[in-house]
Amino acid sequence: MGKNIFYLIIFVMIAFLVIDLFFIFARRAPFEIVYYRTNMEYDYDGNATFTTVAGLFFKDPKKRESYRETYLRNSKETFQEYFKKVGEEVGRDIIPVSFDSTVTVRSGILEISETAFLKNIAIKKDGAIDTSMGSLTLNIAGDSEVSLKIPESATIISIEPTPASIVGKTIKWKPKGPMLFPRVIFKKE
Repeated sequence: MGKNIFYLIIFVMIAFLVIDLFFIFARRAPFEIVYYRTNMEYDYDGNATFTTVAGLFFKDPKKRESYRETYLRNSKETFQEYFKKVGEEVGRDIIPVSFDSTVTVRSGILEISETAFLKNIAIKKDGAIDTSMGSLTLNIAGDSEVSLKIPESATIISIEPTPASIVGKTIKWKPKGPMLFPRVIFKKE
């Protein structure tokens, strides 16, 4: 179970939820992920805009408020530190250029929305862009969807793992368990 929590933390952080902030104060997460949506939109320079919305249910409203305050106070710094570490692990200098977030409570669910622009998040090689993050495994719960969009003028070379759907240049996964971070290789037509 500890390994799954670790992978959950990694994915949620990659999608810009700063769950590890709470792990400083407690051994287990005091919430359940009710829903999770992330959209990663890549360009031809190896950059991407990640937009994430997640709903967290806390049984204890005091813990929800404490988490909200900690998140608001530390999310930007934790986000930058995290991507520095991820960059070291995958062998590239990932540069967080911008980060914006909002936190609201809707029907008892803490909703966190984040948008970030990251430079050098993908590999550029021989005219192709590769979104791979090495062996980084994603493990998310609840009603989840991961989507990755490539430029309209791009040609898909390969996709791993197999997506749930492809509509235009948007590739979607609906993971029910562990999944490798999406590896999509594309190039200009």
